[in-house]
Amino acid sequence: MSLFWRIFLLNAAVLVAAGALLLLGPITVSTPVLLTEAMILTGGIAFMLAANAALLRLGLF
Repeated sequence: MSLFWRIFLLNAAVLVAAGALLLLGPITVSTPVLLTEAMILTGGIAFMLAANAALLRLGLF
């Protein structure tokens, strides 16, 4: 499989997992955004970046 497709599929897996968690989880975001909500979203983004890096490392080697 080409490098493009490996990276694309690994990124897609991370985004689909994040989307599923947002759809199925009890988390909502209010207006204005509360500090706790911002912290949870920041943690989620950090987790997605770490998962993406780990999956890319596995997929490329």
